[in-house]
Amino acid sequence: MQKFLPFYVVFAVACLFVACRGGEQQPAGATQNDRLPNIVIIYADDLGYGDAGAYGATALPTPHIDELAAGG
Repeated sequence: MQKFLPFYVVFAVACLFVACRGGEQQPAGATQNDRLPNIVIIYADDLGYGDAGAYGATALPTPHIDELAAGG
């Protein structure tokens, strides 16, 4: 249980963030460019930015992370 505590904290904060922003609506006349960007947080044990194929690593395949990175 102790080693999963950081995951539960991050999960709880993410759920709270989503719950608090759920009722927000886009103002009338706002365009797609006026919206805030989507943010994806990848929480993995022992995975650095240099370990993903999108950043040049070849030792381990990371196709899903590479696809996210290619999409911007």
